[in-house]
Amino acid sequence: MGSYAAQYKAGYITAQARNSSTDPSAFVFKSCSITGTNYGKAYLGRAYGAYSRVIFADSTLSDIIVPDGWDAWSYIHEEENIEYMESGCSGAGADTSKRVSWEKKVTDHAYLNDFVDISFIDKEGWISKLPN
Repeated sequence: MGSYAAQYKAGYITAQARNSSTDPSAFVFKSCSITGTNYGKAYLGRAYGAYSRVIFADSTLSDIIVPDGWDAWSYIHEEENIEYMESGCSGAGADTSKRVSWEKKVTDHAYLNDFVDISFIDKEGWISKLPN
């Protein structure tokens, strides 16, 4: 566990389990607001599988976000397989200057767009089935 979590009892917003590089899954947070109370801090996510993938795009992140942002959890020394990305986020918790060094930098916007597109997010049609 990250040193901040151990010291301050930080929580986790995500724990995505992806166990293979060929698994197409991901947790995608697009145009979200991540807020909290004064009762603690939170990581954006921790690895629950060796190939965990989480994306925060165009979201507002409050100051509850731990500066490291991410935790490899049980996959320390395997971070090259983990895909954690942020793109276009704002707010006090969106400063990536102190994020873990292995956070993926978005350089291929076509790759990112594949995940933030509604065709990926709503592949099974659950969003369109929500009541109005």
